[in-house]
Amino acid sequence: MTMFIVLLLLANVLIAYYCYLNAKQKGYPVITFAVLGLLPYLNLVVLVYLLFLPKQKNHSDIEKIPL
Repeated sequence: MTMFIVLLLLANVLIAYYCYLNAKQKGYPVITFAVLGLLPYLNLVVLVYLLFLPKQKNHSDIEKIPL
């Protein structure tokens, strides 16, 4: 039973770290996504959300294009 709990905690920490890396790479608030990645019920939702968010640099380039 303790091995199961340790594996769950390890998976939770790894998901939070991956959320941290994705947020840092894409230019979003790192602390917010890392903390939300630590919450057990939100970590996978936050991870999928981060995977589909565009990079902020690309988004600002799109806004500068004149119509």
